[in-house]
Amino acid sequence: MKLSLQHQLEIRQLLATGQRDQVVQRYREFTGCDLETALVEVDAFASGDAMRDELPNDRSVVDGSSSPGSAWTLITAIIVFAAILGTVYLYLFPRLQGEYVSSTSTLELRAISSSEENGSLSLTLPDGSKVIADDETLMKAADFSVFRGDEFQQPARLTLHLSESGRERLRTPEVMAAEEMLVILNGRVIARTRPSDWTEASLVIQLPGLSSSDVNEIFARLTQ
Repeated sequence: MKLSLQHQLEIRQLLATGQRDQVVQRYREFTGCDLETALVEVDAFASGDAMRDELPNDRSVVDGSSSPGSAWTLITAIIVFAAILGTVYLYLFPRLQGEYVSSTSTLELRAISSSEENGSLSLTLPDGSKVIADDETLMKAADFSVFRGDEFQQPARLTLHLSESGRERLRTPEVMAAEEMLVILNGRVIARTRPSDWTEASLVIQLPGLSSSDVNEIFARLTQ
């Protein structure tokens, strides 16, 4: 016969006093069993309580052994997160805030010509159409200081900030007379722009018709 919770509590209290005979007697009263059965079950009851008293110590050993593993898991997660954040910071943030245009970059701006003349260049726009550019370079990489690339816009955009020489060059008759220019990088037209759309400090160029890899290559070559 199973003891109620109240009877179990009373048996445990009696066991704590060490009065085994009284425990056996009360156990028989609660269950109605014979003396031999009561002796066996009381001993088993006492043994079960002793084992339960030891369990917290066992758990502490197990918990202690698993604690280093949990700590390493947390440390690993922090390292992975820091690596991801570092990659994003190095790759994305500088382009949003601005990177320096290398003075050795092949960036140049040429005016679009209305007719093909000696020395003029026949170039292809990103959309596949042909255009004639003047043989004279109006602006070069040294005329720009910092660029900011935004590849997440549709189309992607490139903001070029003018250097001191670029601001002076912007006011020259040759540049002001150009109705439209081609932005050329590494011998390839990446966009077209109008000086009338520029500010005194920068120009924003849209990059339509270019894939994400093309846009990233443009950003990379501006720093080379």
